[in-house]
Amino acid sequence: MPKAVSSPDARSASPAQATVRDFFSQRFNVLCIEDRIDICDLLCESILPSPILNVKPVNSPEAAKTALAGNLTFHAWVLDLSLKRHNDGMEILKLRPNFPFCVVLSGAQSMDDATAAIKAGVFSAHDKKSIFAVDPHPFISEVCALATVSFLLKARKPARFDLYQLIFREFVRTPEDWSERYCMNVRTLRNICEEDARLSPKQFLCFFHALNSLLVSDCIVGSMAGATALRQAFVRRRDFYDYCLDYVARNIDAVYGPLFLEK
Repeated sequence: MPKAVSSPDARSASPAQATVRDFFSQRFNVLCIEDRIDICDLLCESILPSPILNVKPVNSPEAAKTALAGNLTFHAWVLDLSLKRHNDGMEILKLRPNFPFCVVLSGAQSMDDATAAIKAGVFSAHDKKSIFAVDPHPFISEVCALATVSFLLKARKPARFDLYQLIFREFVRTPEDWSERYCMNVRTLRNICEEDARLSPKQFLCFFHALNSLLVSDCIVGSMAGATALRQAFVRRRDFYDYCLDYVARNIDAVYGPLFLEK
């Protein structure tokens, strides 16, 4: 797969896009654990090229353990289940039990391990052949969505993770729609959101849609099959994304400024 280039959206960004990208540049930390250096480079440089992402490549179980023991908070993991040995990936998962912001990679011959990983709490499993030879977009979409939700939740698994899954499994525009899907009143939804993320439901939806749309758009490079159709899918909702981006651009200092200044 050819090396990624800057996306059209990144080159011709609106003022809101430019503001949000600049503010969140390299803020989303993704740990990519893959023992084959060539595959790891493809994942980091060609599959997940967004300037918002800080993708850290590691190529051994020992390096992964060192990274996870460090001061940097990783919002999402991409984990090869077969490193030096076929069960090395499962051992790494034990370092953060039930961490839902993880996508595991597996060959077709290791689907039993992938099933075990899902039972251990990871979000999903992808066959490497499907990513590199068939269609990378499902993988890209999941990693971007997980990294966004995890960032907004400060990398903590919420008590109701299923509630947050809905916003990237379906298109949820408003808190009222969100609460209706879960048969709960808006006040209950607000209490759950603010307990987990200190963001109101409206803030959470706006920040998720704005940041996730930028991430996915950055990662849909023109060399990928179906890139034009996927970009058009964003354009169909462009008015809503523009609203979210404008909202985020107006509120990032108030919501995230103090957090970043503390670091």
